[in-house]
Amino acid sequence: MARPEELDKIPIGVSSCLLGERVRYDGGHKHNTYITNSLSKYFRFLPFCPEMDIGLGTPREPVKLILDGDNVRCVGTVTSTLDVTDQLTDCANQQRQWHEDICGYIFKKNSPSCGPDSVKIQDGNDQVQNGIGIYAQQIIQNFPNLPVADEQQFSDSDFQEAFIQRVIIYQRWKNLLASRLSWETLASFHDFHKAILLRHDRVLANALSSLLKESRLKESRLNGSGKNNIELFQQSYFDKLSAILKTVLTGKNDIDPGAS
Repeated sequence: MARPEELDKIPIGVSSCLLGERVRYDGGHKHNTYITNSLSKYFRFLPFCPEMDIGLGTPREPVKLILDGDNVRCVGTVTSTLDVTDQLTDCANQQRQWHEDICGYIFKKNSPSCGPDSVKIQDGNDQVQNGIGIYAQQIIQNFPNLPVADEQQFSDSDFQEAFIQRVIIYQRWKNLLASRLSWETLASFHDFHKAILLRHDRVLANALSSLLKESRLKESRLNGSGKNNIELFQQSYFDKLSAILKTVLTGKNDIDPGAS
């Protein structure tokens, strides 16, 4: 249970080993001090290890990703019959209830279960491809706009700022949907974040502004309530906004830690 002083912090998921929990295959951890010392100012961490959750225990035989025909499987590095692909996928789906409440996720880099990108996939010829950890892949599929990262990316100061901003904006969006979404509140939300969007991609930001303006004008001309139309539009809007926020951040700006 969260401590009282943590209740106003934004909840995010994080691989347990990055917080110093000894859940690695060798019984160790990968404690990341930037996460626990710096990001803890903004976020309340919900640690989770899918490999422990599915009962692999520690220490344990490490697993790897392999290419099996057109499919990627997560199997033992020694025991070929050890296949935990479906278990890791099911684990992500079974945890969906608390995933719906978080506003970001920090995964363990290169993990065959948790790595969010560039995880090695071996095929029968020992050639290596890049993939995504099975558990992480299912979460990303379930929540495509959820801000995700691995611990190594935080060595870049621009990425640090961009990730914190994405998480804050994600939470604000969730709060907007939970309160009263209308063309007016959506326009206010957009105007409040427009400067940030322009710092990421000026062309795409201006295009999104124009799209919102045109959609509001069209609804006004129809003289309708706009309820159904805005519900159809809001997902497309946030998809585009999230895509802009994923682009490289340019310039410098103070991080806004507030969340409304």
